[in-house]
Amino acid sequence: MSRVSSKAVSRVSSKAVSRVLNTNGRCCGGMAARKFGDDAGRRLAEALEDVADPERLEQVGVWIIECGTEADLLARVRDSNRHGN
Repeated sequence: MSRVSSKAVSRVSSKAVSRVLNTNGRCCGGMAARKFGDDAGRRLAEALEDVADPERLEQVGVWIIECGTEADLLARVRDSNRHGN
């Protein structure tokens, strides 16, 4: 039986987490598309592409509900991306 290094496990774990978070970003994009149209969903998914913080993604979900316009939603996301929160 071969031993698996902790680095290998860490790499696999990081990739798995990254895939899940990427899926969550696409999920937010899908929700925005339902509310504001396909272009808004695509733009939001692109803006969230590198977001790896579950709390930030949760906040975006709240903003999708709260915002009345695509412009307001995307402005909040851009501001959040600039400030890293």
